[in-house]
Amino acid sequence: MRTEDVDLSSARIPGTWECLEKVLTPYRTAKKVKTVYEAGVSGFWLYRKIMAWGGGCLVTPPSHLPQESGNRVKTDRKDSQKLAHLLAKRLLRGIFIPTKEDLSHRDVFRRRQGLVTDRTRVMNRIRSKLLFLGLFLPEELSDWSVAFVKYLRGLRLTDRWEQEGFDRLLEEYESQTQMINNQTKLLRELAKTDVYRTDVDLLKSFSEMGILTAMSLLLEQGTCPVFSTRASPRRMPGSRHHNTQAERESVWDVIPGWESMFSEAFSSSWAGERSLRTAYWEDTTELCAPAAEEREPLSLSPVGFF
Repeated sequence: MRTEDVDLSSARIPGTWECLEKVLTPYRTAKKVKTVYEAGVSGFWLYRKIMAWGGGCLVTPPSHLPQESGNRVKTDRKDSQKLAHLLAKRLLRGIFIPTKEDLSHRDVFRRRQGLVTDRTRVMNRIRSKLLFLGLFLPEELSDWSVAFVKYLRGLRLTDRWEQEGFDRLLEEYESQTQMINNQTKLLRELAKTDVYRTDVDLLKSFSEMGILTAMSLLLEQGTCPVFSTRASPRRMPGSRHHNTQAERESVWDVIPGWESMFSEAFSSSWAGERSLRTAYWEDTTELCAPAAEEREPLSLSPVGFF
């Protein structure tokens, strides 16, 4: 606890809102109580509690904290004093705070990602087990197809104990697959809601882009940009809906900050990379590129814009 120039107090309290509220209440009559904490596993519930109470709150990313050269001592007390000092000197930057609805929608996608990661670990364990036993599968079976899993089910190992352990791995794989299918179904239902339907249809106009890729962009990056009237929102340059060269060379106005999202979008579609021709716009109204006949095509790659 400090003013702009003076440390007032320092104390260790339980990590509950009730305890923090007791500490803040005596200062409620002050012009503005400002608080800060590092973004992490605690989420944003504390931010919302403080804002509803009437104070100000900044959630700052740890990676953006100024570092002191040679000072490697790290304790809760020192960290809190450092955060308070930097906040008072206006040297901290905050992160975007998503709404509760955004977090719940994002959790649908991230839960599916977690399940896919868990299943991949199980698949690697199964491969390792087969390699350890010297079992080599027929080349005509593609990895993890229905026929491939059926073949694994038919394998008979040396004894009961080894067989039981292998069966548990297969059961874990099938269980993870079923959960992924259920979560994918939930994500597809979310994509059909009024919040995402229009933007999903827009992104799906890119060749080879499906619902899952579109939802990953929308949930992790935000909503789609506003396009100029020169390019219809539902007929994006480079999409499969453009038949003529003139249409493929259409241009749009991209709101600043959306370059990274479109880099990801086009990286998922090599067809989009081959067909896209666009101009770079400084903002949504002023064109800052040469005339169309002199314009160099924008080069796209899986790692970003160049």
